[in-house]
Amino acid sequence: MLQDIKPYKLHNEYNDFNFMTPDDKSLLVIRDDGGLLIKECDEDGAGFSLPKVLDVYPKDIQIEEMLSEQRAAAGWSSVLTYLIAVDDVRFYAPGCDVTVTRVDSPVLSLREEAVKKLTDMGYSFRSTRDLRYRGPAWLRFGALTAWQVAGWYRNNRFCGQCGGRMSHSKKERAVVCESCKNTIYPKLCPVVIVGIIHDEKILLTKYAARGAYANYALVAGFAEIGETIEETVQREVMEETGLKVKNLRYYKSQPWAYSESLLFGFFCEAEGNAAVTVDGEELSLAKWTPRSEVPDYGDEISLTYEMMSQFRQNAGITRY
Repeated sequence: MLQDIKPYKLHNEYNDFNFMTPDDKSLLVIRDDGGLLIKECDEDGAGFSLPKVLDVYPKDIQIEEMLSEQRAAAGWSSVLTYLIAVDDVRFYAPGCDVTVTRVDSPVLSLREEAVKKLTDMGYSFRSTRDLRYRGPAWLRFGALTAWQVAGWYRNNRFCGQCGGRMSHSKKERAVVCESCKNTIYPKLCPVVIVGIIHDEKILLTKYAARGAYANYALVAGFAEIGETIEETVQREVMEETGLKVKNLRYYKSQPWAYSESLLFGFFCEAEGNAAVTVDGEELSLAKWTPRSEVPDYGDEISLTYEMMSQFRQNAGITRY
């Protein structure tokens, strides 16, 4: 799946690499709302690269000339924010410093200058969905995870309790309000993916939203406050299909940067009446499908399609 990058290893633990000069392996992650600045490497568009930090910010950069005296004392941490690493390749983001508060801040202008420079070098913003099947696995997963972390920093520049400015914690992955000391940690959204089985068939669905993913999928949904993940399975199945389920069996989990989620896969059985009721808001279609008709999309990335493949191949995990 997306996170399977062995022999490489993702390092998501907090490290204060901001005060270290980036090396020639360090990569730059520049994001917008749904995209990432990349360059396509292969003629068929199957690969991509991220810019190197030192291509944009050379080692002899005169930080003091670009930043205010107060911020210049922080060195590289005024220009870059460390995100994650894969093995010894570090990922940084420009302009993610949580103390930035004004549109005309020098740090933000540095980001804009970086975008302009990299655009002239052939980089462009592409949807992160386009990266789903591109490039080497370690770079794809690293880039998407770094994109997620950069978004968290961007979205937590101000305190939700008092409105004050947030600063980086010096000891952990957190931001701390300079005024009231409110501390914010990264949040993940728990999501269930549910393979419902009845009479050697699995329930395949399609989303109802206009422009939604057109392929078949499984029942899925976000956990609500105050419920267990097992209760989420039962509630989501009932809401989307009108079915009751039993014999829940946990299968596997998956980090999913696109929705800032942690996915939990379950197989279960329909209990009682197996007639499906689709309300048309969440789903446009839900149908019982025998193993021989479960589509093979050749997708080795997502938990949903791995679970569909497990059922199609009659793997023991899906049997009761």
